[in-house]
Amino acid sequence: MYNLVIDEGNTRIKVGIFKEGSIVDSIVCSTSEELEQIALSHPILHVIRSSVREQPIVKNNFRIAGNWLEVSNVGSFPIQLPYSGIGTDRIASACAAHSLYPNHPVLILDCGTCLTHGVVNRAAFLGGSIRPGLQMRFKALEQYTCKLPLVELPFDSYPNRTGTTTIENIQSGVFWGMVDEINELIHYYHTIYSNLIVLITGGDAPHFEKSIKETIFAQPDLNLIGLHSLIVYNVS
Repeated sequence: MYNLVIDEGNTRIKVGIFKEGSIVDSIVCSTSEELEQIALSHPILHVIRSSVREQPIVKNNFRIAGNWLEVSNVGSFPIQLPYSGIGTDRIASACAAHSLYPNHPVLILDCGTCLTHGVVNRAAFLGGSIRPGLQMRFKALEQYTCKLPLVELPFDSYPNRTGTTTIENIQSGVFWGMVDEINELIHYYHTIYSNLIVLITGGDAPHFEKSIKETIFAQPDLNLIGLHSLIVYNVS
């Protein structure tokens, strides 16, 4: 039997298939029909979903003969949470950090629609920050100015620090601005925790992995791992 994990973000749905505690497949899908086909292709024992959407995919649409859990209704968590209203995606990543590195303080950098950071230490999520993400910054410059264009990052290279055109200036400002923010966060928490582990995840994480000064660990399935740990913690 398999466990099905669903992570509904702002821009994509990521699905994980777990068997005997290990992830055997992860898929990105965009519709409930795709998700249902994935679910029906495996004998599902438990399902858990995290959603940051106002109108998440309704579970009654699925023909899944498994026990269904919602992160918002989970009875207990393996970590302490400092305040109510924490996004279920951030709860998932914090649970994953504790599951993977229970004896280390962990800094989580999630580069998705938003750039978020969170800190986990001693089985407690300590909080963090929420900032505009990569695409949000590009769109803001275009939407809130009269003449600046909508720009994307170069496909196969990093932008120059010193741009020589308007487009290059925007690329430099957005990309290296985020790199500088991330490096400063890592530096700050290294001054507090000598044995800090830094995890980076999210759809835009590959843009930043090689440009960060400190040692970091890329974990594209971090939220899926965290969600599955909630199944294990609440059902086993």
